[in-house]
Amino acid sequence: MTLASLWSISQVPETNPNLNTANNWIFGDSVWLEFKPNNILEKSLPLDILAESASSYSDSSGNLQFYTQPESLFDNNGTKITSLAGGNSSRQGSLILPLKDRDSLFFIIVNNEGESINSKDLVGYIYDHGSKTFNSKKILHQNAVEGLASINHQNNQFIVIASHDKSSKEFSFYILLEDIILCCPVKQLIGGDYSKGRFIVDNNGSHLKFNPMGNYLIAASSENDQAAYDRSDLFCFDNETIKLSENISIRENIVRGTSFSSNSRYLYLNNNRLFQYDLSTNDSTQIISSRVQITPTWNNSLSYSQLGPDGKIYYIHYDSSYLGVINSPNSKGLSCDYQETGLRLNNKKPNYGLPNFNSSYFYTPSIDFAYTEDCWGHSYAFEGRDTFDADGYKWLFRDVRNDTLDTRQGKNVRYTFPQADSLENKYEVSHIAYNANRADTVTKTLTIRPKWKNDVLGRDTFYCTGDSIKLILQAPQDMHCVHWNEEEPNLDEALGPIVDYDHFHTDSLLVDTAGTYIVKVTNKTFCQMWDTIRVTEKPNPQQPNIQRISQELESTIAAAEYRWYYEGRPKFQNENSKIQPDSNGYWQVQLVSEFGCESELSDSLLVGFASVPSIKATYAALSFNVYPNPSDGNISIKVPKQGEYNIQITDLNGKVVYTTKHNLNLSFEFEFVFAKGTYIVTLTDEEGNTGSKQIVVR
Repeated sequence: MTLASLWSISQVPETNPNLNTANNWIFGDSVWLEFKPNNILEKSLPLDILAESASSYSDSSGNLQFYTQPESLFDNNGTKITSLAGGNSSRQGSLILPLKDRDSLFFIIVNNEGESINSKDLVGYIYDHGSKTFNSKKILHQNAVEGLASINHQNNQFIVIASHDKSSKEFSFYILLEDIILCCPVKQLIGGDYSKGRFIVDNNGSHLKFNPMGNYLIAASSENDQAAYDRSDLFCFDNETIKLSENISIRENIVRGTSFSSNSRYLYLNNNRLFQYDLSTNDSTQIISSRVQITPTWNNSLSYSQLGPDGKIYYIHYDSSYLGVINSPNSKGLSCDYQETGLRLNNKKPNYGLPNFNSSYFYTPSIDFAYTEDCWGHSYAFEGRDTFDADGYKWLFRDVRNDTLDTRQGKNVRYTFPQADSLENKYEVSHIAYNANRADTVTKTLTIRPKWKNDVLGRDTFYCTGDSIKLILQAPQDMHCVHWNEEEPNLDEALGPIVDYDHFHTDSLLVDTAGTYIVKVTNKTFCQMWDTIRVTEKPNPQQPNIQRISQELESTIAAAEYRWYYEGRPKFQNENSKIQPDSNGYWQVQLVSEFGCESELSDSLLVGFASVPSIKATYAALSFNVYPNPSDGNISIKVPKQGEYNIQITDLNGKVVYTTKHNLNLSFEFEFVFAKGTYIVTLTDEEGNTGSKQIVVR
């Protein structure tokens, strides 16, 4: 059956390669509409479904590939591929979004709101259409409302998915990168209190929708029994930084559907009568006062709406054989031409909802551009797009803070922003396309963030057996989210222990055992970086003995270095296992490994053959810990008891480079300010007991 339409599909415009993705609509009681050049075909589904909502995906030529309703996924022949975890009582209950490999990999989202008081989850799947298999499943949002919307990021590479919490003012925006879903959403508390409206009351509806340009988001809720809480909140939306602002509350009784015109100028809001709002002024007072009533009478069957690929807006009449149609939604007031019975459905009837699509599918500007960031530099690749066969191109890069301007020529260019490492700056990037007849310009604001730094966690380090460590790993500041040790959010007990999103905003991690530690950081332009540090435990050398060989003393065990003690105090350190003692008395040796790990002191050996006699002393060896080791110069000294200690630091040549007396608690933090190298830290307590540790400063 062919349904009359005045619309004619032209070639897919360069500014919107996804234009034909929304050409197939499946909804209601097995309704299938296919938008074709000059007409709309009503087709028959081989499988009967009854859905409030569905979503479909068509290839670049507009051919249906597969479709979903919240409970099931079907191929283009109507054969069920698999069950999904969604609920059928949701007007925006499913959404299909392509990943980088748009012919095979997809992100499918379903919502089971309304099915159970205890089950209100937003569930995401990575689906491989080539093999018809699912690679992963994630619970994205617990306690989510029915509303589910998406829009392209202004870079035309990422996709932003909007959801709302059912028991607070919190929006969650999930970023779909080229080939993965970013685990940490952007969260924002803004707007009205929906605690009594359909954003929160069980088994009631709500919806979210972006305008095609991506600079507005409408959040509508309603509660049949509490009309005082019905509302629609209109927000300005920054689709670079993913931030809402300038909430405009539009109070209408029982809000059932909202849509934007394809040029993003007009908002249509349905509360059983249809109203138009003019958004062109960007002024809240003027937007509210621009309200025009389009339909003169009350019609409680008028429900959800959706912008079509032909630029018209279609409305559900529940349990009717017709769809309402706004034929010219880009026109002001009554000239928009709303027809109550604009499209007759000959075979089936709709339910409450129409298909849910990415709003960017309906955005076809005359000129646009995409860009990709090199996260390690400030180099961006810019791709110009136009629809009028331009033959000349120019780019303008204006530094907003310094008001300087740089230019480039060509349709596709690469530009490196001159940005200091520690600063953030904004640039206005304008792309101009022109030919002999016209010149069009598009401008976007880019936030240039500080560059990444290598080895953010520092170099690999170690500690010696028996030492205690307290190493604090620090991630870069001002990140969007931080993941330690490959942990990922999980909101589904069936998939393992629940780890909430708030867990991934901790900038530091305390390390007290050996292991390999990994951090993944995502900055606010959604670039990701990984860094790894390995902390190992090194063994201490065995306790040595001293043996006399002629007039020399020798360690019985070999080591990298030897620290010789006389009368309980360190005398000198060398790399020779033998020494000729210069004093009579008690001698000991301590072994030092190539890592600086130390053995226990040997038993004392009484020397009486040296030329200078000595008086026996009774000092004991002092045990203390120094960590981390190696270090960058910031170390902690842990002593066995509180008291006053002499601290002496020498280099390996025996030169004293630092000495002080300090009253130490059990743990003392010390900043080392000397050149990189190896040093001996010697502590002497109030009773004369002495000990030494070798440390390495890198």
